[in-house]
Amino acid sequence: MATWIRLKYPHIIDIAYASSAPVRAVADFYEYYEVINDNIALVSGECLQIISDGIGELELKLTTEDGIDEMSEKLRTCNRIQNEEPHRSFFFNFVIAELFAGLVQYARPGSIQADCHLLISYPGTALDKLTAYIREQYDPDCIDDYDSFVETHSNVETTNDMWRSWLYQTCTEYGYYQTTTSERQPFGKTFGLEFFVNLCTDLFGENFGYAILNTGIERTNTFYGSQMPRLTKVLSIHGTVDPWHPLGILSDLNALAPAILIDGTSHCADLNSISDEDLSELVEVKLKARDIITQWLSED
Repeated sequence: MATWIRLKYPHIIDIAYASSAPVRAVADFYEYYEVINDNIALVSGECLQIISDGIGELELKLTTEDGIDEMSEKLRTCNRIQNEEPHRSFFFNFVIAELFAGLVQYARPGSIQADCHLLISYPGTALDKLTAYIREQYDPDCIDDYDSFVETHSNVETTNDMWRSWLYQTCTEYGYYQTTTSERQPFGKTFGLEFFVNLCTDLFGENFGYAILNTGIERTNTFYGSQMPRLTKVLSIHGTVDPWHPLGILSDLNALAPAILIDGTSHCADLNSISDEDLSELVEVKLKARDIITQWLSED
């Protein structure tokens, strides 16, 4: 947004600092879970394998009525798991994959290692370990389902939750749907682009489908220039652990639009004050960002 507001209102906005900013709109954002995959793998190949194997075992378990009953009880879902679409995709995406997405996206030093250690430490099969990990993340609450989510977020009176407004933007302007289209991720083929487009329809009405989505994405990229906008005095900073960085500006656009990619840091990590837990490269970038902004502010 910082990049775009500088581009759209240059007569009002003189300088912009874009931290972890995705600027290329795209419907199928499969790269997101590739980054999740790669950063978990960097920490522990065993951890990644448990997630992958556990998902595979879970998919098989849900093919029988007894298996559905068993997993509904073990995971303590609010309602019995439904293995038909769109309930299935919601379950694997919003309930399971989002846990690991959040772990990596907002990782602090040692946090991925700690959760992988926890996952590995549980007894039993890969599915036993995965189930125990998921259940601990949701305790003490039961796990809700697609119908409840749609009921809440299709209600125009829902104003105290960011999901409705964010999803409307994705349905009409950005896409950004984090799918399992890629083979380089541990969640199987459990949620594709169609699930998200159908969610748009269920939330906002039958007109909100592929046509509006694709038109909005084309308009956004045309209007704002995707990853090659023509602008100055915008500083773009990303981290390699941040799964949003594939959609960002990763190299200098010009001398007055520098970009920095920090190895080993997560989403918006550069916005926090310097701390003892910061990687040395992150500290250097924070100081460099301060110097760049200070220089621009001093100019007429």
